[in-house]
Amino acid sequence: MSWSFALAGAMTLLALALIFQLIRCWLVDPEAAKRLSSHDPTQFAEVMAGRYAFMAVMLVGGFLLGGLAMLAFVFAALGAVGFYDGWVYHRVGKPTGKHLQAGAAGIAASIACLALWIAVA
Repeated sequence: MSWSFALAGAMTLLALALIFQLIRCWLVDPEAAKRLSSHDPTQFAEVMAGRYAFMAVMLVGGFLLGGLAMLAFVFAALGAVGFYDGWVYHRVGKPTGKHLQAGAAGIAASIACLALWIAVA
């Protein structure tokens, strides 16, 4: 294993540890998570716009840098976000249709990319 791969792996593990800590905090103590992450509910619209911009960047990056297999992974991950949001809203009796549609579209695009990847392999 090269030193660069080992360093990238260590950075990935550190980032995952921080992300999972934030996830746990948001699920267990949302008020503490707000303080820890400095999120302000009044900026929700801007945060969501940033989230969608990030999704677009991930798709472009997957397309340009990773090929069909990476693009399939990115589409599946974005589909999972749609399904997760739908599940969150379903639990509190809110409409879920648009989130489920987004999730299904992501998974369908992922399957299409995988099929293309297999076809050209």
